[in-house]
Amino acid sequence: GENFVEEVREQLEKDFVKAGVFDFAHYYCPHHPTMGEFPYQRVCDCRKPEPGMLKKAAKDHNLDTESSILIGDSEADYRASMNFGMNFYLVVTGHGNNTVRLAEEEKNVRYCGYFPTLYDVATSV
Repeated sequence: GENFVEEVREQLEKDFVKAGVFDFAHYYCPHHPTMGEFPYQRVCDCRKPEPGMLKKAAKDHNLDTESSILIGDSEADYRASMNFGMNFYLVVTGHGNNTVRLAEEEKNVRYCGYFPTLYDVATSV
């Protein structure tokens, strides 16, 4: 539930601050089109692969989306990035192994490649 999401956010923020990243923001979609109860069961534009969360982050932080990147490990992450027109790096943790085949086949110019871990992306890009 939302308590778990908050626990994860707090840990991520600690990890980012420890790594020297102080401008941290966390976005998530609590909705699902078929599961849960009102107000969470609904179709929305913030659930990936729709780009609603990316649009909100870009607006909230005045991001230059041409030079920004999205790092993810799932097809939904990849599709949200493509739907928004943002460069995408894939990490092959989680669902990444399946997504890399899809991304390589599609040859979208916004797909920038894949790395074993988030750390590898962060230290290489």
